[in-house]
Amino acid sequence: MSAPCPCGSGKALSDCCGRFVFGGEAAPDPEALMRSRYSAYALGAETYLLESWSARQRPRRIFEPGETPVQWVGLEILGTSLAKKGHRGTVTFRATGRDDEGLFVLQEKSRFERHEGRWVYVDGETAVERLPGLPEAPQS
Repeated sequence: MSAPCPCGSGKALSDCCGRFVFGGEAAPDPEALMRSRYSAYALGAETYLLESWSARQRPRRIFEPGETPVQWVGLEILGTSLAKKGHRGTVTFRATGRDDEGLFVLQEKSRFERHEGRWVYVDGETAVERLPGLPEAPQS
């Protein structure tokens, strides 16, 4: 059995986001694409992140050389919507991560479009909240 999927579905990576990130399958809807992009961030799969980003907004790179990667520790889907014609959709989510400054929560309303038969990430409205650090263990 493969490792659990980072997106928190409870499924094995190979049966969940791995088939999109590493297997070449197209995500069937905006939520599946958003979950697979979260998993790709957690796994450092830059190629998939760039390929699943709209060419209009796509950055040149995701991870900078020498950059300490964020450790993603949780994902919660807050809501999804799909336009009537099925070519645009949104996913609102909350992702918890840890970086050099400590724990934080990223909340985003992501926008997606179908382009040449595949869903792509366009952009999102984000807010970041820093969480207080965990208390230190008592000294004995």
